[in-house]
Amino acid sequence: QQFAAHFVDSMPMHEATLSTQPQLLTLNFNFTLSPASTITIERDGQELQTTPGKLSDNKLAMTAELPADAGMGLYLVKYKACWPDNSCHNGQFAFYVK
Repeated sequence: QQFAAHFVDSMPMHEATLSTQPQLLTLNFNFTLSPASTITIERDGQELQTTPGKLSDNKLAMTAELPADAGMGLYLVKYKACWPDNSCHNGQFAFYVK
């Protein structure tokens, strides 16, 4: 797993194997995120059209909804976590739906 500064964990977790596709991805951080933060999701190398990532009320997490028909395969989640001082860090994690 590639960690960005202040990354805590994700749901689903990195390297998880799931029997059903999750509807929502959550990335947790221990530092306040700014609205410039983004999430991009690929399945088997193809970028999925997702709703824009949303910040939690406390700005310590960001979420993204997966399309209902995204299906089985290898998912790669790439994120850009930006802080209030305008610095950003990139990270990624992967999970599999079988």
